[in-house]
Amino acid sequence: MRLIVSALGIVVAFGLGAWGIAFLLPSSPASVKIAAVMVWLFVLIASAFLLGNRKGNTEDERREFHHIVRNNVLYLAIALVPVTALCALAIHDVDKGIQRNIRQNWLLCTLTASFVVAFSIEQFWRLRSLWQMWGVLLAYTVLHFSIGVPALAHLDKIRYGYISLVATPELYLVSFLLYWIETRQA
Repeated sequence: MRLIVSALGIVVAFGLGAWGIAFLLPSSPASVKIAAVMVWLFVLIASAFLLGNRKGNTEDERREFHHIVRNNVLYLAIALVPVTALCALAIHDVDKGIQRNIRQNWLLCTLTASFVVAFSIEQFWRLRSLWQMWGVLLAYTVLHFSIGVPALAHLDKIRYGYISLVATPELYLVSFLLYWIETRQA
């Protein structure tokens, strides 16, 4: 229960902080607003993380705290990447007056990319120790979102049947590349 309340507190504080930044800096460029919002988000997450994992009184508890911080700081940094991208897109759209159907575009792209990446990881799990596999999946995800979301923005109506039309060729391409990496390693 405490975790849920803390998470909701962070979400509410982030929303209020982002609204406050947009309200206090109305004529600032979008990049300044994005930077301020991301700093605010990082401060909220870091403070919640540090408050939730306080140092103990004994040496073992302090060592445990340092271990937790060292192992989880990378996850905090990774979690900021998609949030930064979504906030940057939203602030850019508001500044430019663009009305996107973000829910449909991003939902379709996220479902398609999740399917392709999950299926590829399942089929090629034996390659998990190769950085090339993860590089292919990362490059695919970046290309998928950078091409897919703008392309879907030009459609008037999006049907969820498009998932199979988009996912099938992408799955073939990613599978081909991963199979090619596997044959080169053998």
